Amino acid sequence: MANYFTYLPNVYVGQEESDGRLGYRLIKNMFRRGYLDPIIEKYITAFETFYITDNMRPDQLAHKVYGDSNLDWVILMVNNIIDPYTQWPKSTTDLNNYIQETYDNPDEIHHWETNEVKLDDGTIFVQKGVEVGENYRVTLPNGSTLSKTDSIYQVSVAEHETYLNEQKRLISLISPGLVETLVDKFEGVVAYDQHPELDLQGNKRSPNSSTSPYINRKSYRTQSGIASALGEAITSFDYGPLIALQTAVTDVSVASTSTAVTTVSSSTGGTSSSSGSSGSSGGSGGY
Repeated sequence: MANYFTYLPNVYVGQEESDGRLGYRLIKNMFRRGYLDPIIEKYITAFETFYITDNMRPDQLAHKVYGDSNLDWVILMVNNIIDPYTQWPKSTTDLNNYIQETYDNPDEIHHWETNEVKLDDGTIFVQKGVEVGENYRVTLPNGSTLSKTDSIYQVSVAEHETYLNEQKRLISLISPGLVETLVDKFEGVVAYDQHPELDLQGNKRSPNSSTSPYINRKSYRTQSGIASALGEAITSFDYGPLIALQTAVTDVSVASTSTAVTTVSSSTGGTSSSSGSSGSSGGSGGY
């Protein structure tokens, strides 16, 4: 199958040409993305748990499980991994280097956790591994209090980071038989709806604005009377000055319980870029 970016639609972004005229550049619309709807949790039987071994990359896992390294994005999306550099487990070597570079003393105490405490009949009174303060002591039903050593134990910075990394090694994999269906649904979700700004090739192109070359320049100041009365203004390529009370970032989710796939469209103020609502409404610079 094709890689992730192949499924993303194209968008023309406004830019200033070398001769000062306004022009466009065709790029992939990175604001279009999908994620699994929470309702998918009801169908957890479609998933299996996999332990990521040392040095295994997403593309290697995709090739191992699905026979196609281009499906690495499916694994990342199913596990809601946005940044594989921080959310994917580090190798043992990389983890040790990270700990050494981040902390002055990896052996210092990070926090304290409870020891397992059982009553005389074998009943577990206190579970092991509950994070508590250093002054915590277990008080038994008979009123006696256990010592610090019997109540809690210390967890070092290195142990804590290792535990967090181990948690990342356990991920969910969607059944190979469902991958093609998921990919088809994803392609439909991130595609634009029909809109006047789409050209014959399906590329989105919002009209450029004469203010676009100036909005990133410190010398540019809006003269909007409404904006001046409220304070700061946000200017977009398409709609001109917008009052500062308008939300700068908006997330629009369109969920489908039948496909369990959702698309997120975001619009960003400031230098003004926005993705199309429900697929293709105008945004600054064509987003």
